[in-house]
Amino acid sequence: MSALIYGQKLSKSYGTKRLFQELTLGVSEKDRIGVIGPNGSGKSTLLRIFAGLEQPDEGRVTRRQHLRIAYIPQQAEFDSDSTVAEEIERAALASGLHAHDCVARVQETLGRMGFALGDQLVGPLSGGWKKRLAIACGFVQSPDVMLVDEPTNHLDLEGMRWLEQVMSQAPWPWVMVSHDRWF
Repeated sequence: MSALIYGQKLSKSYGTKRLFQELTLGVSEKDRIGVIGPNGSGKSTLLRIFAGLEQPDEGRVTRRQHLRIAYIPQQAEFDSDSTVAEEIERAALASGLHAHDCVARVQETLGRMGFALGDQLVGPLSGGWKKRLAIACGFVQSPDVMLVDEPTNHLDLEGMRWLEQVMSQAPWPWVMVSHDRWF
């Protein structure tokens, strides 16, 4: 089984602070990978490198051709005047989903992610519900691999249980970083 994403001998520093050196890691078809470490140890940087949003100082990353990656950042940015459904639809369209397929996919995603209504405005949502929305925006894309940065931030116990359940049912491989080793 070949890797979807393969980072070989990756090194990254910011100034004099070395985050990691000669790190090699691959993500294959059925992987569920947790990267755990203290804040500032380079976990988020590794995800951004895998997503192609940042370059390593040394080493190289190879990705399977036409690989669809859903990257869920720690702090997703949404238009506070948009509705939950509009944000999920925007993510679906940006991933290449055809407009005529969007309505059904958005409705399915709303239900799976626990949103009772799609017409809720994003602005008043709590941090935990915004995190759910960010994950919903990743799920609606049906990616080949999902990269999730600190998903437990802003989640209460119920939210963490929800996250554990929804990620365990994801039909694609994922890499999740966290400083919460108990999650």
